[in-house]
Amino acid sequence: MRRLSSTAALVALLVLAAPGAGARVPMTMAINRPETAGGHYRLFLTSPAIRQGGVIPPKYADVSPPLAWTPVPGAASYVVIVEDADAGDKKLGLPFVHWLAWNIPYNARALPEGVSTRAGTGIVEGRNHAGKIGYFGPHPPPGPPHHYHFQLFAISNVLKLPVGASRKQLFWAIKDQVVGKGELV
Repeated sequence: MRRLSSTAALVALLVLAAPGAGARVPMTMAINRPETAGGHYRLFLTSPAIRQGGVIPPKYADVSPPLAWTPVPGAASYVVIVEDADAGDKKLGLPFVHWLAWNIPYNARALPEGVSTRAGTGIVEGRNHAGKIGYFGPHPPPGPPHHYHFQLFAISNVLKLPVGASRKQLFWAIKDQVVGKGELV
């Protein structure tokens, strides 16, 4: 039997683990992406309607839940990204996006229930993976529970992104701007 060199063994391992070779890539949540790196401040994100590790009430399948957080010095605005770690493109490691919202004012400490459907808030929203602009709540198929990550980022500017921007566009816009972050799962 012929032995592979360490380089050949590494190449073989990479090929076997490559997307498309049957391997599943771990989901990369927004909070763990390189574009959201930085931020020396930890945000404590909570909700009076959802406890950490708890179940999201059915009411929030169609209405964004209330959220609250601790303020972050140096924040010019806040960004909310809600993703499902158990759905999405498993081959590429892309979670299902339920909500993208940005330009939440720097002096805000909370978002009220249903803010996604309210006009005149100044908050700009992106396109979710259901193809709609705004909040798309949990609609998991039967089976094991899904984990919804409500992620909040304090950033050092106000974004100039149009309504309906994608997750990728939002990441590029906040790159090198994150001063704090936190999540509620």
